[in-house]
This record gives sequence, C-alpha cells and structure tokens, in this order.
Amino acid sequence: VPVQPVTFLFGDDALRYGCSPDGIADDFSGIEIKCPWTTKVYLDFLLYGEIKQDYIDQVQFSMFVTGLNYWHFANYDPRMRNKSFESVVIERDEDKMKTFTDAVGQMAHDMDVALDRLGMKFGDQWAGYQLKEAA
Repeated sequence: VPVQPVTFLFGDDALRYGCSPDGIADDFSGIEIKCPWTTKVYLDFLLYGEIKQDYIDQVQFSMFVTGLNYWHFANYDPRMRNKSFESVVIERDEDKMKTFTDAVGQMAHDMDVALDRLGMKFGDQWAGYQLKEAA
C-alpha cells in the first residue's frame, strides 16, 4: 500500500486536538505501525489476534480526527526471526466516535477553565508563531 507520510493532523480549526499517524494510505484509510516494548504484546497479536487496548484507542482516535473509515494496523517485532511483521485492518467504530465527540468537548471546556484560572486563554501558546500548512 503506498503511504503518504504526515506529521501532526489537527482535528479542528482551533487546533485543540489532533493525531500523528504513521501515514495516510488513501482516501479511506491510514497506517499505524507499532514495535511493542515486549515480545508478549506482539505474540498476543500474532497468536490470538489481540491488539493492545491503547493501540486500538489510538487508531480509533486517528479515524475520528481524520474522518477516515479504516486503519491498517501493523505490529513489528525485530526480535522474532521467522515472523516479524503482521498487519490487520481495523474498521471505524461509530460508538467510539460519539465517545470522542463528547470527550473532546469536555476536554476543551476543562482546558478553558484551567487556563482561565492561570489568567490565559487557549491560543496564547500560538502567539508569535507562524503555523505552516502541510504541503
């Protein structure tokens, strides 16, 4: 699958949240590749089809941010000599998308309350910086 590398993709015009996928494959899917800290995580994936919940959440959030429908998830473990790279396609979970919509709204509210207590407003961190558009 040809992959377009990306850096950080913001999910809103206010630049409050985003994701940093390993790449975008096409108009429908992205890419995430993990090299787990332990071989057990890789073996759970390889032998039982189990994907670490943190990875699933990350992939689903990337779909939330990008609006894409599928994510190619790959696990790689260089310590495994015979089988080191395996991948699956994960589909968008609409229930998760609703959860993220609520969570992002709550996070923005909580952030604004905390910043107000500090005498700041969201966006102050961007003052003086020129954000570059992706090429």
